[in-house]
Amino acid sequence: KYPSRSEAIFATLRSMIKTGYNNATIKAVLLDPKNVLSGKPIDKGMVWLDGEIKRARVKKDVKPSPQISSPMPFTAKELMTEKIPPLIQIIPEIIVSGLTILAGAPKIGKSWLVLDLGITLPRGGMVLGTIPVEPTEVLYLALEDGKRRLHGRIVKLLGGNEAPEGIAFEIDWPRFGSGGMEHLETYLLENPKVRLVIIDTFVRIRRNGVSKSNIYVEDYN
Repeated sequence: KYPSRSEAIFATLRSMIKTGYNNATIKAVLLDPKNVLSGKPIDKGMVWLDGEIKRARVKKDVKPSPQISSPMPFTAKELMTEKIPPLIQIIPEIIVSGLTILAGAPKIGKSWLVLDLGITLPRGGMVLGTIPVEPTEVLYLALEDGKRRLHGRIVKLLGGNEAPEGIAFEIDWPRFGSGGMEHLETYLLENPKVRLVIIDTFVRIRRNGVSKSNIYVEDYN
């Protein structure tokens, strides 16, 4: 039906997007070795597949529907034979793939700590005094700062050293539920070397209109 494998994959992406599949489910399907189309996605890797999904989503005639993707149960045997990649260790045993929350009393230095990590990680080396880390690019959403205060803090933390490459800042970001998550997904697709996003603070990006009785459910979702 399609003149090339690439066109068949792209048509499959568009069909899945129209059906309402999210990105994680699309990747799981196309990276499944049992799928006849999986060869190229597996060979090309995740960055290529992310780019193809993004390209398929921006087609004007492709509009995600509210349909829920079908469950895809797996057996214990399938799980045991699956090659699951290890978690990415940003700071070993402290910050790994997924969500990390830094919580504590006000004014004890949380923002200073994460800003110090943010400008140290792009260079790699040692963080927190004794922990070796690999260089990684960072997106830092400083949502309680203006440029003046952010500049002053960075000057103090650098102590005369040059500002590092590999960290980008933003002081104004849409809330989740108002385009914030979509902007974040797009940024990460366009900047695949970014492996850490720091949001200071979460309350500044949380979806508006969350009642106190539903805070846990909203944050969990």
